[in-house]
Amino acid sequence: MRVELPPEPAYFVDRDEQRERVSRAVQDWQGRSRPLVVALSGPGGIGKTELAHLIARVHRDRFPGGVLAVDLDDFRLGGVLDPGDALAQLLESLDVEPQLVAAQFKARCRQYWNMTSDAKLILVVDNARYASEVVPLLPASGKCLVIVTRHGPLHDLEDGAAVGLTLPPLEEREATELLGLIVQDPRLAADPEAVRMLVRLCDGLPAALHVAGRWVRGHRLRPLSRLIPQLRGELEENGVPDVERVWDTVYGSLSRQGRSLYRLLAHHPGAAFTVESATALLGLGQEACERALEELHGAGLLDLRSLTGVGDGRIRLPGPLRGHALRRSRQDAAEDEVGQAQTRVLRWMVRQAQRADRFSAGRRLIVSEEYGAVPGAPDVPLDDPDEAADDTARSERAEAAARWLYEERHTLFASVRMAHERGAGCRGGGVVRAGVDVCARPSEPVRRDRGLPTRCSLCCPARRERGMARTDAMSTRASFVGGRPAERGRA
Repeated sequence: MRVELPPEPAYFVDRDEQRERVSRAVQDWQGRSRPLVVALSGPGGIGKTELAHLIARVHRDRFPGGVLAVDLDDFRLGGVLDPGDALAQLLESLDVEPQLVAAQFKARCRQYWNMTSDAKLILVVDNARYASEVVPLLPASGKCLVIVTRHGPLHDLEDGAAVGLTLPPLEEREATELLGLIVQDPRLAADPEAVRMLVRLCDGLPAALHVAGRWVRGHRLRPLSRLIPQLRGELEENGVPDVERVWDTVYGSLSRQGRSLYRLLAHHPGAAFTVESATALLGLGQEACERALEELHGAGLLDLRSLTGVGDGRIRLPGPLRGHALRRSRQDAAEDEVGQAQTRVLRWMVRQAQRADRFSAGRRLIVSEEYGAVPGAPDVPLDDPDEAADDTARSERAEAAARWLYEERHTLFASVRMAHERGAGCRGGGVVRAGVDVCARPSEPVRRDRGLPTRCSLCCPARRERGMARTDAMSTRASFVGGRPAERGRA
């Protein structure tokens, strides 16, 4: 039996759910005329290849034809792949003499199909970019298992992959376990808070955890608390070795708008963003932003699953990828590209906060300037309660506005910091300091006559107090007692 697999990784944790799904699919795949295709997707450094090899080892006894492996990146020239070269390697792995490999591509395909027509083997296809690269490599037998790794989901495979698995970052517990296995140092047990900081710095990316582990092992005499700032600087400056090249390649394959959005996401206020705020950041309209987001998802640089099902509608660029996007921004961004994007998204955030504040608490005297629509950045779809047909609809609209303020509170606070750091004022840059102090649960009924827990303040350099600009526009705080809002007072 030929087994073209490298030695097992020294340390591997988690992925039990993904392995169980593949095991069930292998057991249930009976009497099909095409091979079982398992597609593993996720950003570089997430552990796709290691998991593919692990799955192949676990199931190789079911497939007496052996395990073949091909890395498509080995055959790329200038980013272009000739599948015939990969086919030639597979045919040689099937004991076809090199001089007997057919010269023409179609003839080589027929030769491969003939060799695999009754085979029962596992094929690992690493670093695929498109389904068109995978299809010629599929064995002709339905008794085979094909494991494909790529950065984004394999949507364009004809009939789809039977099992498509997007690998998420490791949870904190599993990431801590992996770090402990790599380091094996008593300092970890002695300083659990520093360990948590290290794990969060790596953002669940196994490749980053390996870098952190090697860093800690290489500095045995220093306390972890001293190593963390140094490691953060190393990751921000140089990224994750080996994986950085992969990310650069993926980034280079993006369209102009995809590259632009990827660079700008590193400058978004707050760790998470929505489709609407990304649209404001890019400034080219919703359709263009949606295309760019889908492209980043397909390239494995973003995970859009939070936009469907039970997701919260917020997207997050993992820390190591955010660092890569920041480095690409420093190298590739046009003059003032970042400054214009930040000004645009801050003005947009202020306008949405003002609209949500007015919709939730009603019209009243304010001292801040109301901002108009931002070109290329549509407003959040909030409806004005004053235009509602009845009290029920009015209350629902006010509640939706209050909920938006609550859900965006972290981004609003980050916008305050960004505005202050940029030194933006009322008119010079047109940035407002917007904050939210929400004590009510969004699911509770909203009483507009009692006031709502919102706060919106204007950022103005003329009124800086201890380095923070403040001009209070309105502050009404409320808390819900027994399902009804009770006024707590005014700030």
